[in-house]
Amino acid sequence: MVLTVVVPVHNEEPNIAELVARIVAVQQKLEDSRIVVLFVDDGSTDGTVKMINELILKRPDQIGLIKFDRNYGHQSALLAGIMNASGDVVITMDGDLQHPPECIPAMMNAMQPGVDVVQMVRQGVPTSFVSIISKLYHRLLNIIEGRVVIYDGADFRLMSANVIQVLRAIPERGKFIRGLLPTLGFSIVELEFRQAPRFKGTASYNLRQLFHLGTAPVFKYSTVLVKLMACVGILFSAGSACFGIFFGLQQPSYILIASVLFLFGINFLFLAVIGKLIMEAISQLHQHPEYTIESIRLPSHSN
Repeated sequence: MVLTVVVPVHNEEPNIAELVARIVAVQQKLEDSRIVVLFVDDGSTDGTVKMINELILKRPDQIGLIKFDRNYGHQSALLAGIMNASGDVVITMDGDLQHPPECIPAMMNAMQPGVDVVQMVRQGVPTSFVSIISKLYHRLLNIIEGRVVIYDGADFRLMSANVIQVLRAIPERGKFIRGLLPTLGFSIVELEFRQAPRFKGTASYNLRQLFHLGTAPVFKYSTVLVKLMACVGILFSAGSACFGIFFGLQQPSYILIASVLFLFGINFLFLAVIGKLIMEAISQLHQHPEYTIESIRLPSHSN
């Protein structure tokens, strides 16, 4: 069995050699499986590409590289790797060693007959303001819509060849794999892991990218915003009627002005949401390329 590990990287030069060394060490524990690593460079500005090319010279049958012409984002790099991966199963993981390669044997063991996806779920995530907001956000989303995303799920997962085939066949632009998989009806097994600290370097995600990542499942795979707008509309319509009945006779002019301004604000908010949904639909119609590959070197066994 050939197992392809897809690793999106952006300025991960200090971590590449250690990552490959640990994956090679894991290979020794897998009797009937062969691991190949497919890096996807997302516009790195350091020596990441040079480091990977040096490793390819040493292990041309085990390491490959897809190089973007610029930075397109983590999800685009992940998708490019999936679209070009070969093998019987595909594992996606980050290149900063927060996703321990030592989990691969356990993931393989969890891939029993009938299982399509082994989804790794973070265990013991340190409490922070961002983690609390994320937890509340995803729980509320899942309560309103049903399961849209796996809470504390990472882009660390094993997928069968059948899953990869289906993902490749979906014509949607900007696929958000983490939100898309739960909607496709595949059998998903969750496996807990303890996320390690970054081996070296600093994370390249900024607040804008984190916001986009968090809202992607809402705009792409959920009707939660439409339901929320309907609920808010009903709530404020009923509230305005009650307010007018009980307080309208005392200060009618002030209440009218406040009500009009408030409703204008709600209308503009809803228009912004509707505009975002329309832009998502338009982006699918444009069919612009999601990324441009500058060069590609697949492991020699794939050529």
